[in-house]
Amino acid sequence: MNASVSEADASLEPTRSGSRIVVNDYAGHPFQIQLSNELTRRGDAVTHAYCVTNVTPHGRLDQESGGPSITGISTGSGFEKYSIGRRLIAEIRYGLTSARLLRSSRADVCLNSNVPIASLAIITLTARLLRIRNVLWLQDFQAGLVALSVGERHPAARIARRLERWCVRRADHVVAISDGFEREVRSLGAADRVTTIPNWAPIDELPVVAKDSSWSVERDLDQRVVFLYSGTLGLKHRPEALIALARRLQEVAPEALVLVVSESAGVDWIESQRTDEEPLSNVRILPFQPFEALPAVLGAADVLVALLEEEAGEFSVPSKVLTYLCAQRPVLGLMPAENAASQLVVNDARAGLVACDVDSFLDDGERFAVDPQLRSDMGHRARRYAESTFAIERIAQQFLDVLIAEDRSDT
Repeated sequence: MNASVSEADASLEPTRSGSRIVVNDYAGHPFQIQLSNELTRRGDAVTHAYCVTNVTPHGRLDQESGGPSITGISTGSGFEKYSIGRRLIAEIRYGLTSARLLRSSRADVCLNSNVPIASLAIITLTARLLRIRNVLWLQDFQAGLVALSVGERHPAARIARRLERWCVRRADHVVAISDGFEREVRSLGAADRVTTIPNWAPIDELPVVAKDSSWSVERDLDQRVVFLYSGTLGLKHRPEALIALARRLQEVAPEALVLVVSESAGVDWIESQRTDEEPLSNVRILPFQPFEALPAVLGAADVLVALLEEEAGEFSVPSKVLTYLCAQRPVLGLMPAENAASQLVVNDARAGLVACDVDSFLDDGERFAVDPQLRSDMGHRARRYAESTFAIERIAQQFLDVLIAEDRSDT
């Protein structure tokens, strides 16, 4: 059962370190809650807040004895991407509820991740008024996402950029997820208050699961070569590439299957492409699965598919790519060549094939479909990379160094 905001005060009594920390991750992603769990284990009193009405894959967010206090915040509706008015109302509601949480918890520090611009502005102002140390964990430039939705010249996009710049400059510290993001933060006026900590996946919660698990057998996946896409699938993620992949596989590997685990506009579009003449029988859709089932879901795959829109930020690495690396399966990517995820998969982990155009993507998919040894070699390299990189003990210490530092700025 999720704790209510009014209950958070009692759950944040300080233990060994005496620090009360609010981790506010709008998305509710798995590695953020893993950080909250580790900080709690080390003795800090942590409340972990997230948006319950945001439809996206969540981590393990059930309240557990001895873990952080979990607080779900409702915006009253889902994420209204293309309705500026409803979107703004939802963001204000999330920001005001987060502000009440900061006050009721008597927090010493807040760490904000994936929080929309209007919400973040309210949280930033509240933290300054209450003299709470405010750390911005910058997963993406949210103003850029607003511009993608409404157009760069829209007044909302210009306002969002100004608000985001204000939030960055008034954060007590900024955690960037790549060197490229750090350079952008420095250019916005926070050069002396930024630290880079790359994202990761909670590998301890993502064991390698065999292809013939009960989850896979129950769904008749264990005897097929499965190309799995899991996660949010918007129209900008080029779902047409999955249809093209299914068509190519029908020619070269009739036993292969494209499995999409998602709930989004891209799924609706795929379903609309089924016709009597082309039923796309080698495409299967499943809804989001509980986080507890994720290792089995990934284990049912032979190849894990990552799609990034052409406008994807140069420096962002989607969490799904990091999660994929834990599964001991290779990655088939359609992503801009300059994107950090492409570099990670191809150069750092050497765990997949990544193309920047659909034709090359289909050729790479065909290679994986007919070459089980290639799949095995790259899959093992993926897991080795994750095991050597995603140690939460080291990562948590990096965050603590930022969260408890005394570099508060009054700018």
